[in-house]
Amino acid sequence: MNIRAEVLRVLGNTKHSVLDVGAAPGRARLLQTPHALEIHETDGGVFLLYLSVEGDCIADTWHASAGDAKEQAKFEFDIDEGDWVDVG
Repeated sequence: MNIRAEVLRVLGNTKHSVLDVGAAPGRARLLQTPHALEIHETDGGVFLLYLSVEGDCIADTWHASAGDAKEQAKFEFDIDEGDWVDVG
């Protein structure tokens, strides 16, 4: 399963940060708001990918099931079941 949903709302329930290469410890910056999310199933679980407007992966989270990944997307961005489209 590879499905995608556009991010139209940010609920503010989580904050993702990134530590740039060479940055001092504790100097993380907030990750940009993703343009879209994709769910990719693998043999060992499911990845929820956070994508930039250019389609680059800017972050990911691992989940035990697609349902868990969808719950996370709902919690962070209010993405409903009907918002997901198949991307092959």
